[in-house]
Amino acid sequence: MPLRLDPPALPEWEQPFATVQEQSRQLGLRAFVVGGYVRDRLLGGERGKTIREVDILVDGRGATQLATAVGSALKLRPPVIFERFGTAHLDLDHRALEFVSSRVESYAPSSRKPDVRPGTLEEDVMRRDFTINTLLMDWDGTVLDLTGRALQDLEARRIMTPLEPASTFDEDPLRKVQRGLELLDATRLLPKIVPQLEMGKGMQQGGWHSHDVFGHSLLTASLAPPELIARLAALLHDVGKPAVHELKDGKPTFIGHQEIGAGMAGAALRHLRYPGELTDAVVKLVRLHMRPIQYDPQGWEDKAVRRLVRDAGDQLERLLALARADMRASHYPDVKKIDDLEARIRRIDTQAIAAIRSPLTGEDLMARTGRPAGPWIKRVKTALEDAIIDGTLAPDAQAAWRYLEAHPELLQP
Repeated sequence: MPLRLDPPALPEWEQPFATVQEQSRQLGLRAFVVGGYVRDRLLGGERGKTIREVDILVDGRGATQLATAVGSALKLRPPVIFERFGTAHLDLDHRALEFVSSRVESYAPSSRKPDVRPGTLEEDVMRRDFTINTLLMDWDGTVLDLTGRALQDLEARRIMTPLEPASTFDEDPLRKVQRGLELLDATRLLPKIVPQLEMGKGMQQGGWHSHDVFGHSLLTASLAPPELIARLAALLHDVGKPAVHELKDGKPTFIGHQEIGAGMAGAALRHLRYPGELTDAVVKLVRLHMRPIQYDPQGWEDKAVRRLVRDAGDQLERLLALARADMRASHYPDVKKIDDLEARIRRIDTQAIAAIRSPLTGEDLMARTGRPAGPWIKRVKTALEDAIIDGTLAPDAQAAWRYLEAHPELLQP
């Protein structure tokens, strides 16, 4: 006798489930609930009572079409669509529906970017991480175990992969990082290992965000380019938010979270013994991650774009990718403005900007002023470089001294 969940939908999910069922029928699609919702309902307990995100698996193509239809029927914002993967994210006000078409992913030995093609339901569940996350639920509550082992593993509280572990994890090593974090969270070890991430749990953000800081960080990481520096930066980009959280007129604000977060990200990675070069790259990305998001196609002059190029340096490509992932995970309405920013950057001589250096060294400044070394030197040198980028200073020492004489405030303690 087939196993059934009764009722199939938790109270807060009754309307969304009914809408997905009706819209899939109208579109001639077969759709199922898959993964965490089914697993947690079967396990019971508190996790099975408060489920914030539900995954919908569509047999074959049609996930993005279904997401659009469901969003329209429920009068929601249009879904965030990822055409390459045939997936979509629909925000339901502190809850979310994730739509995915059944697919197969494969990785070339030299690439972390998957080759994606349509697949059957059976192929789709076999590409998932653990058997307990492969369970499907039909709309009458019937639970389907296409692996033939998932229900047994769930009952035994056993973590097994649908394929050989090497096939599941070695093809996509970044999956290990994500699953490791989920395991740390489930075993309550996250605050002991990465406390910077733990502090974001339960902190709602409002605005364009449907997830708390922790959930948003995980989603951003999943949308970032599949390589380690980009994923770590995405995971840690908002760790500073809890430290600067304030309520103004009843709305949460996180002013300066990127600066605080850069220091926290560096501390986390050093604690985990990541290499210094990788840590420096992630810290830079966290510190700068808001800059592309704040880009205004009409309001930014070319000198602002040049400053961004200079500040990002060799992390520019990753920074733009991080901005896209952050905006897509947050439902910002105009992700395409990053394309406009990228086009403007292509029209700029980025190599010339990267080569710009202060005409005055720290030794020059200390010798002329008689002051000891300190943070003021970096501040002055950055101001001189900004002036060169803006076209108000020629790149030579004499011009630099004249510039400082005209701007004595730059030499103030």
